[in-house]
Amino acid sequence: EMIGKTAGWIKTANWVMHVQESYPSLEDLEDYDSVYNIAKRCGFNSAKDLWDADPIIKGSVNPKDFGLATQEEYDAAHGTNLN
Repeated sequence: EMIGKTAGWIKTANWVMHVQESYPSLEDLEDYDSVYNIAKRCGFNSAKDLWDADPIIKGSVNPKDFGLATQEEYDAAHGTNLN
């Protein structure tokens, strides 16, 4: 996805990571969760449940892009797709 008109066209920053790759600790995740409701947005009851499950999540500079991701999206983002 491309954004920007006056500054020229730039690619948005997209990321795909496991929860435990994204946050250094459960405590950090809980802090962010208290502000952004990350666990609920991913379909979990608590930040601890989300941390323990360690699903793949994705996002960008646009909050609408945040959510669960697939293994295929993870592989493509990290260049690990062996197909």
